Amino acid sequence: MDIQITTDKCLNILDEMKAKDTVVLDVQGKMDFCDRLIISTANNPRHLFAIVNALIDAFTLIKRKAVHKDGDGQSGWMVTDFGDVVVHVFLEHVRHKYDLESLWTTEYEDLLKMLSKEAEGDV
Repeated sequence: MDIQITTDKCLNILDEMKAKDTVVLDVQGKMDFCDRLIISTANNPRHLFAIVNALIDAFTLIKRKAVHKDGDGQSGWMVTDFGDVVVHVFLEHVRHKYDLESLWTTEYEDLLKMLSKEAEGDV
């Protein structure tokens, strides 16, 4: 399935399930295991579990299973891997704690480049 179709399907389901503050991060070339990260927030553990189950059910209906699912509603974070697209659903306080959006910003990339250049100079 095309990455844009997968992304759009995930976004539609997240919207239908009333997930909040959904963002899509293009991480192509930055990560080995996916090209897009979708990050969203659930209202409570039960809502989190329902969102992830809705994603899995929708893809199962079109004969596309999730590669991997991890976490549970009580942990405040569940991740579902659809190959090129990985969906993270958090409770709000857990999302702020891990702050995945900041991890993949330009500032983070600049820090990695700087550290890489310093390491090359030490060789």
